[in-house]
Amino acid sequence: MRVMLVIAMILAVSWFSGCSRESPNACLQECIHGRCVDGVCVCDEGWFGSACEKKLAPYSSLIIDSVRVYKYPSVKPSGRYWDEPPLWDGDFSPEVFLRIIVYSTEEVVWESLTEEGNADTLVLIPKPNLYISRELASSEYVIFRLLDEDQGDPPDEMCVSRYYRFYPDLTGEGTVRLVEVQCGDSTVLELFVRYVW
Repeated sequence: MRVMLVIAMILAVSWFSGCSRESPNACLQECIHGRCVDGVCVCDEGWFGSACEKKLAPYSSLIIDSVRVYKYPSVKPSGRYWDEPPLWDGDFSPEVFLRIIVYSTEEVVWESLTEEGNADTLVLIPKPNLYISRELASSEYVIFRLLDEDQGDPPDEMCVSRYYRFYPDLTGEGTVRLVEVQCGDSTVLELFVRYVW
């Protein structure tokens, strides 16, 4: 009798604490800040843990691992090449790099290494050890400037984006988010962004 009572209590607890009673794959514990999907707690934004019981602190900074550039202009608006005599290296292809600049102060907060442009798509990688602080990413508007490096002269602007703000909307260290930014009329920038908690 005592054994039957214990079994009945276990079944009752399982019935009322499961987060998906109709599912045969119900979660083993209550999903406190999330929902049960196929026996696993899927946490709401800002929460983690097997029962979504632990709160993530605000991220400290973000890292842009790479930027994919689509349909960048191969020639200047005038129709001339980006690199021509007398300031050139013997190749008409532009030396492309990206700067992210604070809209209000013109401060450069991120810059890629230079990549020679000779195709429709480029992949730009950051200069070493570049982080964007949480305060800047969530409170300041930035603009993206795609530039062509010139020998001995200031760089030529290939395109500029409208202002943009990064929002703290990722959960979990190492999560990668794809951010798409329009630069000029036809150029698209795809940023692969990680938030560091």
